[in-house]
Amino acid sequence: MNGIIGFLGDFLWETLYIVFESGIYILLGFLIAGLLHAYLKTDRLIPFLGGRNLRSVLNAALVGAPLPLCSCGVIPTAVALRKKGASREATLSFLISTPETSVDSIALSYGLLGPVIAIVRPIAAIASAFVAGAAHLLFGHDETRDLEAEGEPNGVTKTAGEDTATIDCGCGPENDHDHDHDHAGHTHADPFEPAAPRSHRERLGEAGRYGFVHLFDELAFWFLFGMLLTGFLSAALPDDFFGRTLGTGLFSMLVVVVVGVPLYMCASSSTPVALAFLTKGLNPGAALVFLLTGPATNAATLSVVGRVFGKRFLQIYVGSIVVVAIAFGMALNTFYQWEPVASLGAGESTLDFVYRVLKGMGFLVFVFLAVQSLRRTGLRPGLRELRENLTTAVRPLIELRPAWFVRTLAGRLVLGGAILFYLASGFAVVKPGEAGLPIRFGAPVLPASGETEGVRIALGPGLHWNLPWPMGEVRTVSVEGFARIDIGFRSAEDAGSDLTHFYVPGPPAHGPGEGARRDRLKEESLYLTADENLVNILSTAQYRTNDPVKYLFGVEDGPASARAAILASLLEELATRTLDEVLTVDRFALETAVEARANERLAGLSSGIAVENFTLLSVHSPPEVHFDFRDVASSQEDRARFVNEARVYAEDVVHQARGRAAEITAGGAADRTVRIAAASGDAHRFLLIQDAQSGAPGSTRLRLYLETMERTLPRTIKVVRPDPSAVRDFEIWFQSNNGEVSIPSLDSRNGGK
Repeated sequence: MNGIIGFLGDFLWETLYIVFESGIYILLGFLIAGLLHAYLKTDRLIPFLGGRNLRSVLNAALVGAPLPLCSCGVIPTAVALRKKGASREATLSFLISTPETSVDSIALSYGLLGPVIAIVRPIAAIASAFVAGAAHLLFGHDETRDLEAEGEPNGVTKTAGEDTATIDCGCGPENDHDHDHDHAGHTHADPFEPAAPRSHRERLGEAGRYGFVHLFDELAFWFLFGMLLTGFLSAALPDDFFGRTLGTGLFSMLVVVVVGVPLYMCASSSTPVALAFLTKGLNPGAALVFLLTGPATNAATLSVVGRVFGKRFLQIYVGSIVVVAIAFGMALNTFYQWEPVASLGAGESTLDFVYRVLKGMGFLVFVFLAVQSLRRTGLRPGLRELRENLTTAVRPLIELRPAWFVRTLAGRLVLGGAILFYLASGFAVVKPGEAGLPIRFGAPVLPASGETEGVRIALGPGLHWNLPWPMGEVRTVSVEGFARIDIGFRSAEDAGSDLTHFYVPGPPAHGPGEGARRDRLKEESLYLTADENLVNILSTAQYRTNDPVKYLFGVEDGPASARAAILASLLEELATRTLDEVLTVDRFALETAVEARANERLAGLSSGIAVENFTLLSVHSPPEVHFDFRDVASSQEDRARFVNEARVYAEDVVHQARGRAAEITAGGAADRTVRIAAASGDAHRFLLIQDAQSGAPGSTRLRLYLETMERTLPRTIKVVRPDPSAVRDFEIWFQSNNGEVSIPSLDSRNGGK
């Protein structure tokens, strides 16, 4: 009981979510469609479609791309074009581009699937229409069947009084393909009739009535059907369901072609269904194939096109749609493999809030218009049309007899081809760096010795054959490369359920459509530390597969198990560390401890996974308090800076004082030493002089006498004459100022002085 209630809750939530995300874009598309209907004089375009050349083909594709016509409603419009003079090639181009895309489906694609698919989808539609017209120029020229040449073929009727054609799409029970529309809301009248000149007010009123009444009545049931189907698929299917069952190659696109060609679904209603396929693991290329083949074709349309335009026309019609869709699908897969769109969420901005308000208003308006439309038209016409489309799609299988495969050559060729295709599906390619594991009846094929080591039972790179599905398969897993797991956010390199991962397209991170996917995960990025603080951590880990058997059979989902083990280890390690330790000195130790603990957990689970590296990319406080936390941290840093500066100043002053004291002490000691040495030198010199004078007392008296005379008579000329008794015949001559020379008399009584 709880499971049913939970499923119903998920179903209701997913359905309302799709309506909320797409409502504003659907209304925008209807508004543009109404304006085109009111203002575009399409009768002037007819002369550009009459030539049997590539220009007419391209013109027809461009004219049909924005028109909101389904694959059934486009047929009477195409017949009207043909009768007004459009060439068969231009008519074929118009038949393809018109139902594959429209202004409302482009807006809805941007809102739900992102700008890449919103751009690629109309380009692929125009390309398929152009290729079909070019192919008809080359291969369809020998077909002589023509509407005007043969009159009105079966299924085409002419309206009395008008040069227009309408298509009998099986509105009555007598028709063999039983395709019905509510003609109150889906008219088959010619939309290319020129309108009389009107004022802008009248045209705006007509645009509103056409877009939000007439066209809304035609598509309301199919929008409801597509959104309910999207909610059911989102709630019922497990994640990566299509990735596991269909893979990511050409096979998935062929399966989508087989499913999408006979079923009826308009371009707008197919968009939310494609989103559900993407979220459940379908690769973007296959989703694009569904968006192109589903709206462009259905069993009833194929029947009418073949009857009206001929067999060759129908072959080119279907072949061009399928080939171009698969080509664009493979190109889109390559783009998303090599150019993933990834960005980290940067929190809520004012623009994001405005977008959510607009989408909420669009949700309310869309629900109101849908209720009013269903009140006018009811559900019975839409349900009857859905039932008849399904009946038409499966009728060829019901009417097919087993004897046809044996009695006819075509049947034998089909049967033989089916058998060969089934046997060939047992071949599997193991790429370099991968290991293949053969599975038969759900169990791995073990060697005769019973050895269960994954490396020994794994298939090496190359081509291998095993029993085809459902009896057997060959599963591959990467054993040499590394896969990445993001904790707290998601990037394009994050490992999905398989090691080969496609990034699911989504709306832009900041702009219309945000909400279908956010990169930052709050439940994985907030942690509690030992000091009861919250910390916001974004981290990433790289792991590899070391045992393919354990990886495929030990756990249900290897990447999910690795993510859970890393998350649990990170929680435990953070519970033993404070916030300051995590933010500063303990980051490397935390990374090492988480890596070791995660490997222990994975080894205990027998998962075959080994974590090789764990890295903390961003460690901050929660976004709600980030700026306050930064202010507190800045204040703490300022306090620490002031304390450090004071300590530096104190150390500088103390050391300068100590240096000055040491300098003074050393100067005093040096001066003391100098003075003592000088005094000792003077005393020693004095003693030496004393000894010298004691040895020559006469000389000492003479010296003292002369020094006394010099001090007494400092300005007087003095002549010192040697002792006559010591020196004989010694005369001194004096020259006066007038040049006379005199010899002084020497008085022997004064000793010759």
